[in-house]
Amino acid sequence: MVMLTAQSLLKELPAAFPIELELGGTKYQILSVLRFLAGRRIVLHASNDSGEFVLKLFAAQGKGQQEYQHELTAHQHCSQADIAV
Repeated sequence: MVMLTAQSLLKELPAAFPIELELGGTKYQILSVLRFLAGRRIVLHASNDSGEFVLKLFAAQGKGQQEYQHELTAHQHCSQADIAV
């Protein structure tokens, strides 16, 4: 299985799945791409021994950084309102 970085995923989609991705010391098997906006963000269907996940990765600059800040603010508002996210 191919091991990719988050940075490489944000630039170009892989040719075949599954692939392996390590984030923060945790390895995930990427099963499919749910949404891809080149250079901005990618939403992935992933799994590991703990279960299945939806991972959303943002580019560290430009529009990706703006979208990350928006997502973070929305998450904080939901948490403060006791809305499970």
